[in-house]
Amino acid sequence: MKVGHIIYRVEDLHTGVERFRAKGFEVEYGTIKNPYNAMVYFSEGPYLEILGGTGMPSAVKKLLRVFGKGKLVERLDSFDDHPGGPCGLALENYETDLDAERALLKKHGMGCAVIGSRRNDTKSRKLRFKVGYPDDLQVPFFMTYFNIDPKPK
Repeated sequence: MKVGHIIYRVEDLHTGVERFRAKGFEVEYGTIKNPYNAMVYFSEGPYLEILGGTGMPSAVKKLLRVFGKGKLVERLDSFDDHPGGPCGLALENYETDLDAERALLKKHGMGCAVIGSRRNDTKSRKLRFKVGYPDDLQVPFFMTYFNIDPKPK
């Protein structure tokens, strides 16, 4: 595994994107319609995710808690409630699953919620990946790399 990306929380996504663009960064929104995040990709190494909020409705968070995913909701809330600046670190692998990471966490008595995720980005790429959220909020979350490489060449 390696550092995949850093999450940088902003109060307002559009203002945050404009701030990064004013500093010379090329920023692309995560999706065309109703974006809650934006990315600053680099040709190599980790990228930066600018997060305006998780976009997870409170009703969905309540359902997740009912189904035993309270620790996942705590992590999402930690992103949503963060006052601004760096708030998360993602480690990534190049596998199609997170089985090895889950096994390692289990070996150390730690649970982990794994979610298949996807988004169609602003360049019409259908990005697919899996995200693992360890129960311990002090442990970085992890993800598989995208099925399509979105980084500039």
